[in-house]
Amino acid sequence: YYSIKLTPYMDHSSPTFEQYNSCTELKITEDEIIKLGRDSRVTKRKREAEGIEPDPLVVFYKSKVISRTHAHLFIKDGKWFVRDIHSASGTFINHSRVPPSENYDNCFQLKDGDILQLGANYRGPQKPTQKRGYYQAVKLRVELNRIWQEQASEYNKRVFDQFNILNMNGDTRNDEKNMDELNGSKCVICLASISPCQSLFISRCSHVWHYKCIRPLIVQNYPIFECPCCRAQINLEDDVD
Repeated sequence: YYSIKLTPYMDHSSPTFEQYNSCTELKITEDEIIKLGRDSRVTKRKREAEGIEPDPLVVFYKSKVISRTHAHLFIKDGKWFVRDIHSASGTFINHSRVPPSENYDNCFQLKDGDILQLGANYRGPQKPTQKRGYYQAVKLRVELNRIWQEQASEYNKRVFDQFNILNMNGDTRNDEKNMDELNGSKCVICLASISPCQSLFISRCSHVWHYKCIRPLIVQNYPIFECPCCRAQINLEDDVD
């Protein structure tokens, strides 16, 4: 199979805030096609009324500048390609517009690290009773066939072991027993195990969680953070020294 990961791309050089979208990871074969488009309330209600299960190879984004059937991603001869399905506001690769294609023969090849943009930013007309609407395009960073990142390398394991030693507060006695206990430790929020290649948040009181789990508490009263385990209050803007 072939893997693709679409992560939100934040263009800091842009004068406007980019629309944030969740990360999407998919694995397909050469016979499958990933469809990108906009999900409307009408089509969503129709699927729910007819009891149609959502297709995992159909990715929807909430943006009015994206067409309902905007673009397709597919594999040909072991390479990734993108096809624009005559979208209203266009498909862009690295800020260059991809011409629409009638078939899957003349399509634009995707490369690892490319910036895929669906639609173009649009400022709506001014209405007497409403503010002028500003509709944003969706920008995504493309990561292709990075299967090697799914498994922990020797470096990942070594750093994780060093992290475990720090959690023992320098107590290296009976290392083998302590390592077994720490390797089986879990995030107290989601109860999933803590292992290498995960995004973690370590507070000053040495409690550890998955960053995705603890993030709502971090942003709730930022920069003041209250540890949910020991109730210690920490200022996240304090100097490192």
